[in-house]
Amino acid sequence: MLIVGDDNETRRFPIVNITVIAICTLITIWTYVSLNAETVIKMHGCVPARFFSHQNMSEYLTLISSMFLHAGFIHLVGNMWYLYIFGDNIEDHFGHFNYAAFYVTCGIVSGLAQMGSEPGSLLPSVGASGAIAGVLGAYLVLYPHARVKTWWGDDSLFFAFRSYMVPSWIVIGGWFALQYICMNAKIPGIGWHAHIFGFLTGIVIVGVYRICGEKCSDNDSASHMGNFAHYPSSSSTSSSNQTHGAAVSIAKPVTVILLSGALVFGGTFYLMERASGKTAAISKATATTAEHPASKASTTTIQTPPLSSAKSKKRPAHGVVPTRRAMHGIAPTRQKTSHR
Repeated sequence: MLIVGDDNETRRFPIVNITVIAICTLITIWTYVSLNAETVIKMHGCVPARFFSHQNMSEYLTLISSMFLHAGFIHLVGNMWYLYIFGDNIEDHFGHFNYAAFYVTCGIVSGLAQMGSEPGSLLPSVGASGAIAGVLGAYLVLYPHARVKTWWGDDSLFFAFRSYMVPSWIVIGGWFALQYICMNAKIPGIGWHAHIFGFLTGIVIVGVYRICGEKCSDNDSASHMGNFAHYPSSSSTSSSNQTHGAAVSIAKPVTVILLSGALVFGGTFYLMERASGKTAAISKATATTAEHPASKASTTTIQTPPLSSAKSKKRPAHGVVPTRRAMHGIAPTRQKTSHR
């Protein structure tokens, strides 16, 4: 199934959504044409082991920089296509500023979740799909009955193009179910945890907006008045209602900022504690092994002939001698990347 578009009209031009798509595209072209892509991804992507062992601002910034990096042009096109179809409606609903804060928050939370699933991994994680999963979660709550245009390929033999209109709750719900199944199956190479937690973050933020008093209805993008709330524009509106509307308009971006900070710092603290706990457990196990070495055989000792000088120069039998790059914690040249 290929998603072609939707029938959900927008009132405002999605300047933030288009800007994000343009930045991601330009950075990907710049990375793979002008620079060493592996070096850029390793430096600016989220590397869990490096993130939890080096607590500095440069590592924190990788949570944002990784959202604009992609592991190839196919990865880029897939993410940007979903963002183009669904992101404009979310920006139209929230407003430009709130949508930018929403997008970055979903991306940061999804990045923390992906690193928390494998805190000792040396593979960099890049991609905007965690933030885009948050967009899908918000779309599911705000527009569950909006129709999504899909193509199933059943008419390809006849060189035709027949699309089917499917409710968004079926399309997005099926997508989420697929992510959950793949996460439990532990299929490597894709950040399933980033998709799941980004999706849930988008739902939580929309829920907070509704608690704040925003009137959300299905396919209500044409009824938006202002960037943050719905209020009638007739001249008969009382001054008290205008004051209340201004207060709510100010309160909502503040709520987004506070919620974003709470999610980010809470998630960071939890993941740091989890990573430190695993490190302490490994250190304790190592110390226990050093204090209680395995006892030698006490009955029979088998004498083996000494190795010749030629054989003694061979590589040890218990493994490969680590290279200088591996000893210093540097990943090999051809390195895999976790997509998200």
